Amino acid sequence: IVEKLQSIQEPKLLYPTHAALHKGFDVLFSALAKLRERGVTITLITTFSAGDWPEGVSRYKQQIKKLGLESNVVFLGRIPQDQMGSLYQNVDAMVYPSLCESFGFSMIEAMGNGLPIVAADTAVNKEICGKGALYYSSLNPDDAATAVQSVLDVNIQKGLIKETEYRFQEFDWGWQRYAREFVSMIEDVV
Repeated sequence: IVEKLQSIQEPKLLYPTHAALHKGFDVLFSALAKLRERGVTITLITTFSAGDWPEGVSRYKQQIKKLGLESNVVFLGRIPQDQMGSLYQNVDAMVYPSLCESFGFSMIEAMGNGLPIVAADTAVNKEICGKGALYYSSLNPDDAATAVQSVLDVNIQKGLIKETEYRFQEFDWGWQRYAREFVSMIEDVV
């Protein structure tokens, strides 16, 4: 995997996820096409398998072909968890266009690996990343393209990385905090 990623010359954007309708791929692919129109070439690396959702993956591949992005999207398939660290370390940024999640674990992993993040402007993404991400209007490919283009700026990257490091270190991501907050919420209801 590392050799494959290192052979890609343009900036690499990672979206570690599985294929599903709510994952925001339609907007992301359109944003990549808009970036290309602006003269910005990016390679999107994603980790879903065609077996996740065969009909949807087929539709995504048709969209990619229609947009002329075949050489800009790499489907790695499922990556074992113990290899994810090397994947995060060999990309330039992570994108998280998902429209609905209970918790975005890959955002935590990206923060832990010091990656700048571009994410859809959803409550869960903001709760997890705080100031450690650039956000875009969830259904707006132009806005997504602008955010992705912005994250390529070295100064913006440095600021985001500083925020992600702070957020990752200072926030209590443990189950004990979750349990305390859950018990408190139940007590408030009772």
